[in-house]
Amino acid sequence: MRRSLAILLLLAAAATAAACGGTYPAAEPAPAPPAGGSPVAATDSGTETSAFAETGGTEPATPTETPEPSPSSTLKPPSIVLESDGGRQKGSPGTYCLTRAREAGEGEGICVDSAFQHPEELSVVRPGENITISIAGADVVVPDGCSPANECASPVTIHPLGCGPARTEARFELSRHSTRWTVDLEPGAYELSVFAYFDDGAGTSGDLAGTVGLLVDPDREPAVVRVDERLAVCPYPDQP
Repeated sequence: MRRSLAILLLLAAAATAAACGGTYPAAEPAPAPPAGGSPVAATDSGTETSAFAETGGTEPATPTETPEPSPSSTLKPPSIVLESDGGRQKGSPGTYCLTRAREAGEGEGICVDSAFQHPEELSVVRPGENITISIAGADVVVPDGCSPANECASPVTIHPLGCGPARTEARFELSRHSTRWTVDLEPGAYELSVFAYFDDGAGTSGDLAGTVGLLVDPDREPAVVRVDERLAVCPYPDQP
């Protein structure tokens, strides 16, 4: 009798254990994170080809933090400036690639590609007049570790207006602070393509390109004027 009772008790315990195991709810899978990962601030794509930011910190940002502006909204290249007897001309910007170092080892950068930019203005000059080209607020530099030397230059290449790289009339190199050049060109309209490696001494450096314009005319008073496409030697892209 005792043995039968023991067997009955063992069977009841096993049945109870099986029933309890069958009533446990299955583990719910963790919800998947939203597609694309953590939210980021929207940026204007424009011609921007890349933008990056890097920090030296290791702590994750809290959800209540305000996102920092994207590099493309705050990091812009300095201006190319041509000064002549007629005044100051600001160049048309083209391709650039910049980096900026900030406090605590943080940094950001941006690269933008652009087609060849024709100038929007012309500085009216006379043959033999001196002009000055500079990078506003920055020095022209040779990048660290740049070699060979012919790939480290910051040149100004002169083309007939509208022709761009297809035709070259003259070339000279930029010096560190500002570059003085004596106009040695036949009368006519020209576009000066400028490429420079630069450093502003405040943490921003990189390279940039752009154009300024010249109208060499011995009979006109020095001035800075809007481009008249009828002066172009080669047709502009939107001309027949």
